[in-house]
Amino acid sequence: VSFVDTTTYQLHYDEYSVNQWQKLFPADRYPVLALKGAPASYPMLAEHRQLQKYMTWSEQIMDEVRQHQKKLFNNEPYIG
Repeated sequence: VSFVDTTTYQLHYDEYSVNQWQKLFPADRYPVLALKGAPASYPMLAEHRQLQKYMTWSEQIMDEVRQHQKKLFNNEPYIG
């Protein structure tokens, strides 16, 4: 992937912002986007929590997570 530009965009979850995002960054023209942080405000607003159910991680990412958990926590219980 060759990144050719950088831009700042304030993400919001309202319908207008979604439409604006899709106009600015259509998937057929921008198949890969790199975000410098989480695509949400922190702490998350209560009205946006239900959107987390749509977030899924790839198996590659989950494998990395499991490896780190095993290494860092030695299979001991933890809160995280």
